[in-house]
Amino acid sequence: MIYSNNKKEYNCNSYLLDFLKEQYNYDESPLLFSSKYSNGTFTITIPNTKYKNCEYINDYPHFTIPLEVCLKEIHNFLSDIPLYDNNFMIRYGDTHPHKIIPKLAQIRNLLIEEQLSSMILTSGEKKSVFTIGDISLKTFEAVAKEIGNSDDGKIVDVLTKYIFHNENVNEKIIRNWEKYCLSAKEKLISFLSQNGFKIKNLILESSLYKNSDIYNYLKSNILCSNGIRDDGSFKYILQELIFILSVKEENQILFNIIGENQMEHVLEVLQVSRDNNIHDDFNFLTCGVCKNGDYRNIDEWSRLLNHYIISNKLEINDTPISPINFLKIIVCSLNNSTIIDYSKLGEYRKYFESYKLICSSRNNYLATNDSIIKSNVLMNNMALVNYYLHKSIKSGEQSRFFKYLFSVSKEYMSNLNEYIGISALYDKFVLKCLERLSLN
Repeated sequence: MIYSNNKKEYNCNSYLLDFLKEQYNYDESPLLFSSKYSNGTFTITIPNTKYKNCEYINDYPHFTIPLEVCLKEIHNFLSDIPLYDNNFMIRYGDTHPHKIIPKLAQIRNLLIEEQLSSMILTSGEKKSVFTIGDISLKTFEAVAKEIGNSDDGKIVDVLTKYIFHNENVNEKIIRNWEKYCLSAKEKLISFLSQNGFKIKNLILESSLYKNSDIYNYLKSNILCSNGIRDDGSFKYILQELIFILSVKEENQILFNIIGENQMEHVLEVLQVSRDNNIHDDFNFLTCGVCKNGDYRNIDEWSRLLNHYIISNKLEINDTPISPINFLKIIVCSLNNSTIIDYSKLGEYRKYFESYKLICSSRNNYLATNDSIIKSNVLMNNMALVNYYLHKSIKSGEQSRFFKYLFSVSKEYMSNLNEYIGISALYDKFVLKCLERLSLN
């Protein structure tokens, strides 16, 4: 689910949608290809008679789209023509140095970031930021234990003064804290690499407080009840705003990936931003909590998943899928608000079967080269690829694109002989869709 303080639209560069807008006065109404009342036309899901140059059946408009427009749209998708011209930033992570390795239950937001980032293709800049909460009291206490100093209170006081008030009262303690955080970053990088995640920009939360102008502005001018702790650190609402104002760049669309259990705080941040005329374009993409996933050790949760994979023969081309790919399939198949329970892996078997059908459909080559391409149900549904990609990104639900891909694959497998002339094109199409979902 996406929650935003700013409903500013970001346009999708789609040849097909531009054609519909120009020829039929199409807006953002939900679009689909249907054969219900004819051999097949494009229509919408809600009756509306405001469109031009089209036939109406029961107040539903039916749009005719030439084959060459569909082919152009598919070609643009396969050629990685950017959907957007905007700058994007995706923020995720939020582990702490004293517990830097994410739990299995926390892997979900890493996978959502990876899939969302893969779906967003833009001519502008695209950045991902993994934030590390190095200013928590538990981290300070862990540093004190690491140093071996019995006076924990002194160490916490020194670090508090240094981070929030820029007072360097004990160089040795500060250096030990920095060394501890650097070691944690290295462990996190190793974990991400080991699991096939691309290394993103890692930002320590303490670095945000070094911008004294923004810190003092938020501290003195933002109307937020109970937003500052006694030591000068910010509570959740101002923590979010200091990140947004410090790291987010102008004209950049920001997605904050966060658990739905923080919903109350998210709504408060949005309200405070509106009350204080902070109109930066930022969004909160919320995801459901995960149950029974407290393992931090990679080997532990890999054994858990591998046991299920091997026992139930979750295989592609006779090869068991990896634990991380099984997680990717689960995450991109479910709505992000759905709770994932790792003690009930059997409930997610059907999503693997959907993925397996998509993959196996690529093995059904019926022609080495595409012959003369004709308009048909498959081609018209493939032409909606950028439309579904855009809708998935805007809604923060990568599952919408996965379900779309599954429906296209089902159509292909159900009518193989009809699509003998476009099997090579279909194969390229599926491969590119899987790439967009980070499932390739």
